[in-house]
Amino acid sequence: MFSCELYSQPTDFDILVDRQSTIRTLVMGTISVNGTVIGSTYENAALKIATGVFPGNLRYWSGHNFVQGPFGTIGHTGDLLIEVNVPGHTDVLLHGGNQPGQSAGCILLGGVPKDPDSQIPYLDNNSALRQLRIMFYGSDVPNSTPDKKITIEIQDHTKSIIGNWRGNITLPGVHPRNIPVSASFASISSGTITIVWTSGNPNVLQLKNVSVFFDGKVIASTSDNDTLNGVLSGDLRTLTGNLKLGGLPNEQISLNKD
Repeated sequence: MFSCELYSQPTDFDILVDRQSTIRTLVMGTISVNGTVIGSTYENAALKIATGVFPGNLRYWSGHNFVQGPFGTIGHTGDLLIEVNVPGHTDVLLHGGNQPGQSAGCILLGGVPKDPDSQIPYLDNNSALRQLRIMFYGSDVPNSTPDKKITIEIQDHTKSIIGNWRGNITLPGVHPRNIPVSASFASISSGTITIVWTSGNPNVLQLKNVSVFFDGKVIASTSDNDTLNGVLSGDLRTLTGNLKLGGLPNEQISLNKD
């Protein structure tokens, strides 16, 4: 006797856009589907939509080359273009691009190259857009449209500790000097943080008993090295506050996030 077990696709299609950093007018983050990260996101800082949870729907036509089809094809028509239904807004789409000027509120999922010979746009296998379509249909060549509830959640962690921080230490004396200091926090989970002192001359500043304070708590310290190391644990996206250095000639300085 033979048996056959049917494995069904999830009926919910939950998209999470996690904003993580802002460089000038470009907001960058990640996109995940049902808990799996599939790529990066890019938004216009001045025109981005509010955070929250919004319903989504499929569109099959666009006045631009935004609609996907099989094998990485993309054009005016196809079988997948996701629209985010945001109150007070229209045409908020998940489409290609990676520059602020390419978004008037839409969420961009990476650049769309063109074939060098035909100049026809296409999506390669690693494209977040292409992965989005495959995860929705379960196949690159579906024979039907699944009945899935599409939900898009927008989170904003751009004000967390993650990112690059900069400040200046003012050395007292007859000729006061400013020494630039930088800090970088790259991981979104537990990991090592490193602060590099960019004085250019290790003897200019004696780094003894220097501590790093985040939101009033010491998170790292050093004795006399140019590089300060420490460990933060937990989800760094949830850490928000002020970053300061203590034990310096002017007691304590604040660093500003890029």
